Amino acid sequence: MKKMLTAGCTAVIIMLITGGCSTPPRHVTPGATPANIAESHVSAARVKQFKAVTRTFPERGVGIYPEAFENRFSTEAVAGRIAALGFNRAYCCITTESALNDSFIELLRSLEKRDIPAEIVIFQRDYYRVYHSNRLLRPLLPTYPTLHDAAKKVIDFCNDLPEDVRKPAGLTIVVEPHFYTNANVERSHGKLYAWSENRYGIGQDNDMLMRDTYAQLKEIAQLPGLPPLKLAIHDFYHQNAAEGKLSIGTIADFQKLGQVMVINSGNVPTQLVKKVEDELKASGSKPILLVISLAGHVSENTGKLRRRDWNDFCRALDYAGQNFRKYPSFGGVVVAPLAVIEFLRQER
Repeated sequence: MKKMLTAGCTAVIIMLITGGCSTPPRHVTPGATPANIAESHVSAARVKQFKAVTRTFPERGVGIYPEAFENRFSTEAVAGRIAALGFNRAYCCITTESALNDSFIELLRSLEKRDIPAEIVIFQRDYYRVYHSNRLLRPLLPTYPTLHDAAKKVIDFCNDLPEDVRKPAGLTIVVEPHFYTNANVERSHGKLYAWSENRYGIGQDNDMLMRDTYAQLKEIAQLPGLPPLKLAIHDFYHQNAAEGKLSIGTIADFQKLGQVMVINSGNVPTQLVKKVEDELKASGSKPILLVISLAGHVSENTGKLRRRDWNDFCRALDYAGQNFRKYPSFGGVVVAPLAVIEFLRQER
């Protein structure tokens, strides 16, 4: 028993020393390489095909995870591929503030050479405390940064960049209060609410979580030195707020704080269009961006555009784009992640 207690105390001490106040790094799966590689002329033709599909989009953004390719691919190679595919903006997804490092600075340099603005993306889910019912153990565990702390770290990073490096063009916050469910031990700081399909309604859990999130975002939007702010919201917030199930969460609500991006959960081309029609209409003439996430595996068939092959991907994007362009508020598309785009491009 004594040995077990000693081991437990040692584990806590290690957590305190190594964890500090930094967000624990999350696992980011590197991009896989296809088992069978397409011939070079096929890959080259696919690049032209992609550029033809997307050339009329006002913004052609791509989501990348620098942690996934660090120590695997050079920043020059990554930036070169982004430029070759015709993207004109890079959204760099950071899951822990330790990723704001020298390697990331080199990526900014490589993107700047190609005149591609870069934005830093942080996710609400990454700034939490782990809930423990044992109140004796709880005070000994490290306290991780809040979303507000993370935004300030981004400001500090931008201010401390070498003079020869262009500062990031903006900060995007992925808004996701629905992540905090009863099934998830990662709760927002000090909050007991839990998101559920059964907890919609003014004053209910979902509403309280959305209100708390909005209050945090409002504070962040007022931080001095903050890069231009974008808010990436999911495609069901606006509808629920418009129906009175949430007291806040419409496109108009979020546009008071910054430009809006809508994360599209469509699995097939028709869903890509259907799921964001209300947002495109509600935004009027104010531009919004549409985020199209690609399924990481052929078995993934919900929440993201399904993954078959390159031609299927381009057909879906072309169909969606033709419909998106009918709305004055369509400001462009952000496709993510680059690793899946590259897998499809290279696959035989």
